[in-house]
Amino acid sequence: MPMRRPLLAALVLLAGLSAPAAAQSLSTVPAAADAANAEKLRARIADLQRQLRQAEAREDAGKTFWQKTRDHLSRMLPITLAAWLWFVVGFGGEFVFFLRFVVQWLASERHKRTVVPMAFWHLSLVGTAMVLAYAVYRIDPVFILAYSLNVVIYVRNLYIARNNPALQAVMEKESE
Repeated sequence: MPMRRPLLAALVLLAGLSAPAAAQSLSTVPAAADAANAEKLRARIADLQRQLRQAEAREDAGKTFWQKTRDHLSRMLPITLAAWLWFVVGFGGEFVFFLRFVVQWLASERHKRTVVPMAFWHLSLVGTAMVLAYAVYRIDPVFILAYSLNVVIYVRNLYIARNNPALQAVMEKESE
């Protein structure tokens, strides 16, 4: 019960009732009246929220598709310098990850057959590590799990290639 009175006082003030009236009602009203007042306040808050949504909808109605899109995209961009740096790390990781496909495609074109050069695995590992760092910063469990598993696979492939001299020679030759 001690927590209900401050909460009720905050709701009364939020609903726009005068402070003296609120103080008087808090000191003299029995519990049943408190419940009735709380219900009135909930209704008032719901009405204010509805009015706010309507005002936002009216404001949005005057905007073009491109203005709405620009507003939405601007809310997605980072605000602080640290957030921008992590944003660059995340996109940089995706770009490095993309480069592995370019490297593999060029090597395959050069040899006129499907080739997976060592650079493919190195780029995969670096790109994955960068995106994983960004995912950890963003606390995104889906990407953390996905990219953590990728790290294991890429490290294993590099380990196999390094410990198999014949395979390493073929991969290095294909990288040239």
